[in-house]
Amino acid sequence: MANYLALTGERIHAYDLVHFGLATHYLPSDELPNLEKALIEATSGPIQSSSSKAIADILQSFHRPAVATKDKSVLVKNQDHIERAFAADTVEGIVQNLELGDSDFEKKTLSTLRKVSPTSLKVTLEGLRRGANCQTLAQDLQMEYRMAKTFVTMSSP
Repeated sequence: MANYLALTGERIHAYDLVHFGLATHYLPSDELPNLEKALIEATSGPIQSSSSKAIADILQSFHRPAVATKDKSVLVKNQDHIERAFAADTVEGIVQNLELGDSDFEKKTLSTLRKVSPTSLKVTLEGLRRGANCQTLAQDLQMEYRMAKTFVTMSSP
């Protein structure tokens, strides 16, 4: 899923964030001030009331089912197509997999990729591969910074 999102720039919505484990809780943005107030109250009292259990309970009490449903999720609906096409190790392999597909989703995704710089796609895919090998967020951010710096300072042919 990460390769698909990174290479296409597709936006991910609340249902998908929770479904794919990128978020643990969802609440409408107009509830954020109430959540903030509850968290402040819980953490400004005695130490035992600010335990991680108390915070987890507060988060769970504010959690609402995501607005989108599984039926409306483009990612869930097309998960098999995405996993099959984006399992390839190279951008060329991903494009080839999409060319072999016959669904509207695969055709649309192929069209999206063809509008993007092939070099950018390859650099992004390589960044994902390298990032997967980083042990910490700091290592990943350093790697991304170095890649971006090199990419920006390289002269064009």
